[in-house]
Amino acid sequence: MKLHNILIFAVTASLSISCSSHEVMPAPYIPAGLGASSHSARVKTHSAKMAVEVDDTNQRAKEVESMVRKSSGILVSVDLNDKSSSFVNMKVPEEKLELMLDEIGTLGKVTSRRVKSKDITEQVADAAVKLENLRQLRSRYRKLLDRAEKVDEMLKIERELARVQTEIEQLEARNRSLSQQVAMADVELKLSQKIVPGPVTLAGKGAYWTLSKLFVLN
Repeated sequence: MKLHNILIFAVTASLSISCSSHEVMPAPYIPAGLGASSHSARVKTHSAKMAVEVDDTNQRAKEVESMVRKSSGILVSVDLNDKSSSFVNMKVPEEKLELMLDEIGTLGKVTSRRVKSKDITEQVADAAVKLENLRQLRSRYRKLLDRAEKVDEMLKIERELARVQTEIEQLEARNRSLSQQVAMADVELKLSQKIVPGPVTLAGKGAYWTLSKLFVLN
């Protein structure tokens, strides 16, 4: 059998989704932490945006940093522009997301809180099938390489083997990224300085109230 036909056979066999009654195909690879694709077990990522009015943005931002560390989260960035507002971006374990948001809410007045989820079940299933097929193809190429006798045949198989290995590594990196997205929820937090009326503001409001009463017609 010529090398060209052998390579075609290897690719076709590895991508075939059917098998004989005497052959058991290996189970599809599912990245750790992602679970299987089914109607009852969907794979989702979560993210949240929250805004809180506080008495001291810088101090409260430091408290949020401490909360993130205690929850085994990741502090992505902290932006302390001025005392009027601070921005904190973080990643927290998905199972601790709601508790973290509740705890942050105790720092002041929550003006907005939104949690979103995204279903990536199909992405996970697709990546798992592609990865399993590529691993089977790599195994077949290795067997062909062991049987190859001519140098040019070996070189051609090695090139194909290197290409498949590169694709496998890319998919494995993608799976790790998906696993990380599922395990850790992204949180964007804005801390705004609570406006406290000063003496001048209060006096102005008092004068306005007095004048408004003077011009009220009974």
